[in-house]
Amino acid sequence: MKRNIIFIMLFSFLLAACTQRTYIRKNQSHFDYPNSNVTPIGSSKVLGTSKTGLSMKPPTITSTIEAQAYQDALNKVSGADMLINIDYNWKVTVIPVYVLTLYTGKLTVEGYPVTMEVGEQELN
Repeated sequence: MKRNIIFIMLFSFLLAACTQRTYIRKNQSHFDYPNSNVTPIGSSKVLGTSKTGLSMKPPTITSTIEAQAYQDALNKVSGADMLINIDYNWKVTVIPVYVLTLYTGKLTVEGYPVTMEVGEQELN
């Protein structure tokens, strides 16, 4: 009986997790050179994700997490150099366990893949 009560308590704490979401819109994932041609590859968006592990402090978007998400998206299309018109979705899940609070984060990047050819345009 005591085991069942402990199991029910732990299970209810896991169900008590809440999620916070943040949406950000960016123009491009990488720097494009001023004298370059940027050509879309196809007409559909690609999706890339990156996750953080469990931690005791709230996660933030770091350059490493961002680069992993970009690379995940770019690997899905051959020949893609960068993403344009990017939608960022940052999701932080809070898991309360008694007096301990655990956090995990997930960055989802969705954008149009493009190729970039440097130095092809005529300058006026």
